[in-house]
Amino acid sequence: TIFFLGLFFSQVSFGFSLINTMDKVVFWEDSMMPLKFDYNLSDCSGVDKGKIISEIEKGLDLWNRVPGTKLQLQLGDESTDTHETLLGDSFQIRNPLIECRTDFVNKFGGGNANSRRIAVGGYVSAGYAGQRMSIRKGYIMLNSDATSDVGDYMSKYPSKIFFTIAHEAGHVI
Repeated sequence: TIFFLGLFFSQVSFGFSLINTMDKVVFWEDSMMPLKFDYNLSDCSGVDKGKIISEIEKGLDLWNRVPGTKLQLQLGDESTDTHETLLGDSFQIRNPLIECRTDFVNKFGGGNANSRRIAVGGYVSAGYAGQRMSIRKGYIMLNSDATSDVGDYMSKYPSKIFFTIAHEAGHVI
């Protein structure tokens, strides 16, 4: 009971389109709407690229169906960008990136091949003196690491990828 009460009175907000950083509220810029998720699927293995794209679109569309939302999430363009290039230009505003990672265990799983992490999503925010904070970029990294115990999730359960995308998109928005 105490835990659930703490959720209501916490100063930290989780998910949705409002991100609380204790003293500032962070948003995607209105100019970014509809929010387009670019994708780099070059390291996805065991699943037809068309199927993955279809699942990504379904996952993003779930957010468009939230009653009263002004958010519009769409699939963007195919890209050669990676997590590293996305984060390399800290103040530039960029579309969120969806990428398959064959190095997921070491890069996002803390080196633990048994972590059972299918994906990870997040955002980077920044602000200038006197301006409100805004989200500059976001990412969804999908686990396609053969050394991971769930690295074959996409090939085993291709019709469930949209659940993962919808969940991780919540961390991005």
